Amino acid sequence: MTAIAVMQLVQQGKLDLDAPAQRYCPAFSLKTSPDGKPWVVTTRELLSHRAAIRWHRDDTEARNTKHYDTLGEAVKHFDDDPLQFAPGEKMLYSTYGYVVVGCAIEGAAHRKFSDYMRQAVFSLSRMNATQADDPQKLVPHRARGYEKTKGKQLENAPFFDPSDRLPGGGWLSTSEDLARFADAVMSDKLATSATLEEMGKPLSTREDGSGYGLGWGIGKLDGHRVVGHNGGQAGCSTLLKLVPDRQLAVAVMTNVEGADLDAFAESILKLGLSHSAA
Repeated sequence: MTAIAVMQLVQQGKLDLDAPAQRYCPAFSLKTSPDGKPWVVTTRELLSHRAAIRWHRDDTEARNTKHYDTLGEAVKHFDDDPLQFAPGEKMLYSTYGYVVVGCAIEGAAHRKFSDYMRQAVFSLSRMNATQADDPQKLVPHRARGYEKTKGKQLENAPFFDPSDRLPGGGWLSTSEDLARFADAVMSDKLATSATLEEMGKPLSTREDGSGYGLGWGIGKLDGHRVVGHNGGQAGCSTLLKLVPDRQLAVAVMTNVEGADLDAFAESILKLGLSHSAA
């Protein structure tokens, strides 16, 4: 969803994917290599997880409990740490990289990230239930999160504040809203078909052979291109997969951390593909 918002700004000429990210997010400081030479980090590299920004160091960071009022504050949490390698050299998945993306959206759109997402993505997709997660707020119908112990027993998930990573996964939503988002994407309501095609081109390849583009994981199923993403954090697991050439999508959410949803989602997609081919 964050990547779609970026590409809208690219379409409008308000954001250059290949310009230094600091042009739009001044909270993200200029980076230097070990020999002191400057490294340029671009929004394109951030979107494709090739910007070399680190991920969580440990479980304490992964299950953040500190509240950050702004994305600029959240960026400063990891901004002083060195890049892991030369930007663009390879892929390193990093939720923190998407915090910089969200900050860049604010600079390019001149609006608060969450406000822009509501206006430019959620409203157009009719995602009426989607909102930024704030553990301190009373949210009607909020699902209680769980995790499994080593003995496979369920227990309550710990307190968690996702304000340190909102652009990379800090929203409350429903499977119905995610399905509406998928429909809006495939019907070109959020971005042009040319933009979506660019987002779906793999810029790096994972060990399992699947690719990663601009915000989308890319794979194949029964000869069809599949784009999507999964996610997980304290108390939840989610997955969204789209088969654009068949206008088919599946959204799965569960309030249990660490659930493997891929096989389940693929079985639904295969059923859909078989029906659409009949």
